Amino acid sequence: MATNESKNPPLRAFGAPGIEPRWTHSAKEGIGTAYHTSCHVWFTLSHGILNEIYYPTIDQPNTRDVQLLITDGESFLHEEKRDLQHEVSYPERNCLLYRLVNSDPAGHYRIIKHVLADPHRSVVLMHVRLEAPDVVLRRKLKLFVLFAPHLLRGGADNSAWVCEFAGRKLFHVAREGTHLSLGCHPDFVRRSVGYSGASDGWRDLLDNFQMDWEFRAAERGNVALTAELDPSQDEWTVGIALGRSAQSSATSSYSRSLTGSRFIARAMSDSGVAPTSRLNTT
Repeated sequence: MATNESKNPPLRAFGAPGIEPRWTHSAKEGIGTAYHTSCHVWFTLSHGILNEIYYPTIDQPNTRDVQLLITDGESFLHEEKRDLQHEVSYPERNCLLYRLVNSDPAGHYRIIKHVLADPHRSVVLMHVRLEAPDVVLRRKLKLFVLFAPHLLRGGADNSAWVCEFAGRKLFHVAREGTHLSLGCHPDFVRRSVGYSGASDGWRDLLDNFQMDWEFRAAERGNVALTAELDPSQDEWTVGIALGRSAQSSATSSYSRSLTGSRFIARAMSDSGVAPTSRLNTT
């Protein structure tokens, strides 16, 4: 089972219930799903990031958006959707796979993401790669996932916790029988849950470009999840799973976020496309 990481009572976030929840932009650059009926998720894209993830039907959104925050820890904080230049394309025309390239306008770094729905589970997968020509800058750069769940068509009354499952570091979000798990391979380095507009990760990082908060629980509100990607790596695979129980969503997120960039080749094979070419990051 997914359990809270600490044996002590969780450190609860401040600022409940958060600001009034709002949906993201209606203009979309992409929509995706999987070919197999055992996958019950659909997703949308705009401004270089994931927007709504629908589950278990196409009329029920459960997320607002998920983006990356980028900082050098001392002089700037960039939001993917607001501060970077965006490109979207299909690396394989016959596969339900998107390639997003988000670039720093000054040319100091870029982020390449491949997004698809798992063909056999209700999971959205996002492979992330960071490229920075300046070795000194690359050593300073840190990436953070900022995730806004809106379970059951709404941002209010969502509850989120930091948890562990099979030794892996996950998040668990729940509302009225719908459950979402967020995980990564390699594991997240640091995690926090908070209330949007008060104790969320964007406000934390904006203060001093450092992640100072590590709250373990934020219940019944407009919540936000924040996680630091392992800075010793250049590539990560993020898994977002939905289910009817904490166990089912955690199992799916755990199992589908383990294999790094190889999930793209596996997905192409499952979709009937021979994975003959390497992942293109040029």
